[in-house]
Amino acid sequence: IRTFWSDKPVSTEQAESLKKALNKIKKFQSGHRLLIKLTGPTPPKLINSIFEDPHIIWLNRDPRAIIASYYANKWLYKKRPDVFSSKSNLELIKEYAESYKKSQLHKEKFRDFKFLEVSYEGLTNNPTTFFKKIYD
Repeated sequence: IRTFWSDKPVSTEQAESLKKALNKIKKFQSGHRLLIKLTGPTPPKLINSIFEDPHIIWLNRDPRAIIASYYANKWLYKKRPDVFSSKSNLELIKEYAESYKKSQLHKEKFRDFKFLEVSYEGLTNNPTTFFKKIYD
């Protein structure tokens, strides 16, 4: 779907095609809900056109850990290592911090859905309480 990363609406054909692909994936999961990880600026319009009664679980993580992960994995530069190497550490960290800020603004677009915000640190520190919060 070419419009996946934009706010443009998807066509009925595109939505049906994506639903079909996701239903194939769903066969490998137990239960009647499909659990997937979406990264990047996924448009709420797309989510709404594909899923019936979507529930959004937004996993927050300490921004320092996210930015460190972006840096360690050369996020945005995997296929352009020369560009990554040409930038200073400070320049990369500022760029990654800006990306993190944008993701936090993007989060607000999902609050019209059934929305639950949880923390990665909560998962790692106390998984039982974390999953209880999700199931409740």
